Amino acid sequence: MVAISSTALQNLPQWQSLVESTTCTTYNCRPFGLAKLSARTESTDGGKVVKKATIKSPPVARIALVQLMVLLVVVLALLPVDRVLCWSLLIGGVIQIGPQAYFTRQTFHYMGARQTPKIIRAIYRGETGKLLLTVVLFGLTFSYVSPVSLPGVFLGYGAMIIVQCFCAARVLSQSSN
Repeated sequence: MVAISSTALQNLPQWQSLVESTTCTTYNCRPFGLAKLSARTESTDGGKVVKKATIKSPPVARIALVQLMVLLVVVLALLPVDRVLCWSLLIGGVIQIGPQAYFTRQTFHYMGARQTPKIIRAIYRGETGKLLLTVVLFGLTFSYVSPVSLPGVFLGYGAMIIVQCFCAARVLSQSSN
């Protein structure tokens, strides 16, 4: 923890009346701009100052794109073998990718320690939406798609979960380096 005495703060005339304590730690110096800032400020067109997090969000959108590419390659490769199986694999994969992308978008909408309550609400909202979308999409598939292979739908769904796990593990290993 960094400690700054009140005499150092008194050298800054604009902050002299705001100093109430005798010491300033990294946690309570942030309003004074004395500690390392966790956000950079940028001016927008309206003159409003917007704080942007310096922590970059993980490339989670790429995971959904990789899943879609893998799914399309498998479906196109199996198209000459069985059209119903390919259609079922495609539907099952999209049932997994779509709601997971919604959850990911909700989860990584907010960043930073000050946004923690919003992050928690976004996670709950994202998970609820993901579950509801998954149930609705499975229900619509089994109700309205007539030539469908049930093992194909569940195989496509499960395969995309496995692809997602491998992609997430790779992203995590790259970000730790």
